[in-house]
Amino acid sequence: MAKPSKPSDPMKRVTLDIETSPIKGKVWGIRNQFLSLDQIDEPTRMLSIAAKWYGQSKTWFWSDWTSGGHEAMVQAAWNLVNEAEVIIHYNGKSFDMRHLNREFKEQGLGEPSQYQYIDLYQKVKQKFALPSYKLEYVLRWLGAPGKIQHSGFKMWNQVMDGDEKARRLFRRYNIGDVVKTEWVYDELRGWIDGHPNMQLFVPRGDRPGCPVCGSTNVNLDGTAPRGNLSRVQKYQCKDCDKFFRGKLAVDQAEER
Repeated sequence: MAKPSKPSDPMKRVTLDIETSPIKGKVWGIRNQFLSLDQIDEPTRMLSIAAKWYGQSKTWFWSDWTSGGHEAMVQAAWNLVNEAEVIIHYNGKSFDMRHLNREFKEQGLGEPSQYQYIDLYQKVKQKFALPSYKLEYVLRWLGAPGKIQHSGFKMWNQVMDGDEKARRLFRRYNIGDVVKTEWVYDELRGWIDGHPNMQLFVPRGDRPGCPVCGSTNVNLDGTAPRGNLSRVQKYQCKDCDKFFRGKLAVDQAEER
């Protein structure tokens, strides 16, 4: 099984996306069904995962049918999550990461090292009033092509039945979601409140640096009060458009 290269990004950001199988069970009809535990034949499982270290061109893909099978896929996912400092995803906090944690536990792996989330689904909902928050709509709203099109549930059935053509499309679809999610992150990172502070990973000394992207390519943007006794300098990053404030009082910053 190929191992991904180490992250070159100092923040160790990884964008990931998983695909899962449907629950298999027996039902009495096709509308408004509730399945008891006795009706479940096979619970959901992870079918594939695609991941990309931020700033690198390669997107990695593992699945039930690639080298090493399910066990190797889960181990590769654990290695990535354990290495990462920040995980970027779309609705991953409530979906991808919970499924991954189940897979880690079932395979006897410990909990990965702690990391921070950037869940773009939640960030978009917080900032923008849109008719839909699906990744497909957000991509088109931002002026990009949508997700890779497929036949829906039919493709999942073909993939699980071993259809090689469907699996190739499935791989493109999974990888495409990762690439497009990273693109959305780049487009919106200046809007993200609570973004992990890049200055903790790339210290700039006394030079003002953007807390989101780390750039020192910034414009002055006036001052803002800090308490009742001093003011701090405001800046805007020219690379990601993020507004931020300096740490020193204006008179202290001038002395330096």
